[in-house]
Amino acid sequence: MQVFVDMNYKFLEKYEFEIHDILNPRVWEEDGYLKPKIKNGILEIVDEFQKYIDFDLPVIDVVLVGSNASYNYTDKSDLDIHLIVNFDNIDENKELVNALCQSWKSLFNNSYDIMLGGQPVEMYIEDMQTSTNSNGIYSVLNDRWLKFPEPIEVPEFNIDNELEEVKIAVDDALNSNNYDEVSKMIDWLYYQRKLALQLEGEFSVGNLIFKAIRNEGLLDKLKEEKLRLRSEELTVEGLDKCSL
Repeated sequence: MQVFVDMNYKFLEKYEFEIHDILNPRVWEEDGYLKPKIKNGILEIVDEFQKYIDFDLPVIDVVLVGSNASYNYTDKSDLDIHLIVNFDNIDENKELVNALCQSWKSLFNNSYDIMLGGQPVEMYIEDMQTSTNSNGIYSVLNDRWLKFPEPIEVPEFNIDNELEEVKIAVDDALNSNNYDEVSKMIDWLYYQRKLALQLEGEFSVGNLIFKAIRNEGLLDKLKEEKLRLRSEELTVEGLDKCSL
């Protein structure tokens, strides 16, 4: 794949970004439509998700967003699948609905390790009244672009200081031997990325930091440590109950 020749290569190399002049050929046809096997795979995953949560979500659309709906994908980029849902049709307490949907999403993503076209899959649930900040948005149900991605221009700036501060915080969490601290660190990284994308877009500091942390394997280490600590807690709790 040919990379734009006028890009800031030092920036791209330093933060492990890839900018392409075509959409991911693993995911898209040359004419810009989603590959049939990818579309069918996404719909099968959505169906499996509905069965997993044992609840018939009032899904209005299924959209593909993020790096794989744009030109900055890598081999590590998720296929970000968003289920667009009218929360009002579930319950008038939208905060409760959102909390429930986030819980469903997390449980599903943690329980399944799905790949499509060589790309990992991440499932999300989004209220129809919220907006997604993505360079490209593709409706899987309608098989058409809602927002066709524009070519990406890379800014020139440095996030070394901010990134180092976050790395220190991640190391502190990893060395804390505390489930809550590790869990809060993971939630903070995802939340800061979400805010950054909504406010400033793909090349926001928060998103760059998230990608750098993920690319260096630190996010996986946090998730593994969270699982280890929770398993340890459950083992101890089980032993305590057996001793009663």
